[in-house]
Amino acid sequence: MSEEKARGGAEKAKELLRSGRRVFLKTVGYSEPEILGFGDLGELPSEQMSELLHRKTLDALAKYFDKEAVRIKRLNEKSG
Repeated sequence: MSEEKARGGAEKAKELLRSGRRVFLKTVGYSEPEILGFGDLGELPSEQMSELLHRKTLDALAKYFDKEAVRIKRLNEKSG
C-alpha cells in the first residue's frame, strides 16, 4: 500500500472518530459551541472524552434525583 493511501485511510478513520464523538457529546447534552470548544475531537485523548461523558451523565442523574426528590443517605463509617 502506498504511503498516500495509508494517510488517506488514517484521515478517514480520524474523521469517523470525530463524527462519532460529536454524536455522543450531543446525545449526552453538550451544545455545539461547547463541542467546538473542545478542539479537534479526533485528537482528544480517550480519557478526556470519557470524563466529558461521565460528567454529563452525573449531571443528568443529579437533576433526576433532585426532580424526583430522591433522598440519598451517606453510609455511616465504621468506628473502630
